[in-house]
Amino acid sequence: MLADIAAPRLPNVLVLITLAVVLASSAAMFRVLAWRWTKGRTQAALNEWGDEAGFIFAQCDPDQLEALAALRSYSPMIHPCLRGHRTWLLRARTIAANPAATGEVTWNLLIRSIDVSWKAAGLRPAAAVSSVLDLFSLSSFPRLGSTERFVVFAADSSEAKQLSGSMLRSLLPPDVALLLFGRSLVLDFSSRPFDELEFDRMIALVEQLVMKLPPPVQSVQHK
Repeated sequence: MLADIAAPRLPNVLVLITLAVVLASSAAMFRVLAWRWTKGRTQAALNEWGDEAGFIFAQCDPDQLEALAALRSYSPMIHPCLRGHRTWLLRARTIAANPAATGEVTWNLLIRSIDVSWKAAGLRPAAAVSSVLDLFSLSSFPRLGSTERFVVFAADSSEAKQLSGSMLRSLLPPDVALLLFGRSLVLDFSSRPFDELEFDRMIALVEQLVMKLPPPVQSVQHK
């Protein structure tokens, strides 16, 4: 008698279990989608852009990239970091290096490997409060060309003159800094958004700059 009464209840129990599993799965999927389109929207957009452009998310610290050596003294936090074939895109936070800026500074950087080695030299936007060039021990050379848009900074006058006489100054937007350091060309676009549109612009820009890059002073002297 008891077996006959219990038997019909088994299908009901299985239905309840099935419904509970479906409900839990739906809740988990809703949570994932909600995260993707709210807090994770930026991450999702970067993932999609990376798949199309050939970039992947990677661990990045100052010891990995020569051009980030100066960040070690400024308590760097690097995230996110995307790696391509010869190009890195990253956002770094450091304590301020320039007395005009206080607290924490966020840097949007593109690092492109180049085939020649430079002593540190760069073009610092004249209107910028902070620039990645401030993290390096460089001297300014305001007498080398117009300073309305950029001021030349370098480790010594030879690199400064070589950089100032190049076409890079005319190709560079006035709000983007350029740094040559070792076998790296760095673009500091911190005044712009860290998003896919700017990535495409900066990648196109850096390829133009690499094509017009003058030889370093050492190479000129060897010729």
